[in-house]
Amino acid sequence: AIVPMAIGADERLLAAALESGHEGIILAGFAGGHVTKAVGDGRILDEAIARVPVVMVSRARVGWVLERTYSGFTGSETDLGARGIIFGGFLDIFKARVLLSFLLMKQAGRDEIRSAFQRLGGALA
Repeated sequence: AIVPMAIGADERLLAAALESGHEGIILAGFAGGHVTKAVGDGRILDEAIARVPVVMVSRARVGWVLERTYSGFTGSETDLGARGIIFGGFLDIFKARVLLSFLLMKQAGRDEIRSAFQRLGGALA
């Protein structure tokens, strides 16, 4: 599933993606890779990360997702990284979805998925 962030977004789209049985989620965050306060403070994001691979990419479709730049607020990339999100590096929404789909088809585990995104997405970790 692709779940975009937008100003005022709450957990409903993320919950729907999780409840509908998707095996992975591409979370299209604000340009640097953040989510709204409602999503960051809610319980659904942590539930999603625990159940399926959740990959953070930029909804801007160009540029890097930050990993260690902003901290001190719920939903920042450092907060999300500590919670177990996988960073998509410079991959756009659709390339990240293709990569995640292939990895899920081959039944890759979470560590293999994280490694593939670091390698192919140029993630900073």
